[in-house]
Amino acid sequence: MKWQAREAGNYCIYSALAEAEPLRCWPSHDGGEHEVELHISEDLQFWLSEPGSSVKLASELLELATLVSGGNKARSRRHIWNLI
Repeated sequence: MKWQAREAGNYCIYSALAEAEPLRCWPSHDGGEHEVELHISEDLQFWLSEPGSSVKLASELLELATLVSGGNKARSRRHIWNLI
């Protein structure tokens, strides 16, 4: 994830998985980048705050993409001449 602020400051990225502990902090920065590998089963919110503050300066919801299983498999394997 990448973030950019209008002015330099002390910022941390948090997630709903561990709200009390930041994923990463940047002292005296106006932008940053962080990569994390996740194994989740539901949507997850991230936010940018100053260290020790409960005020969310910016937030983003990571939406989990799911695949639909079931009856569509047979339909997707048909040849074009089966439809004519």
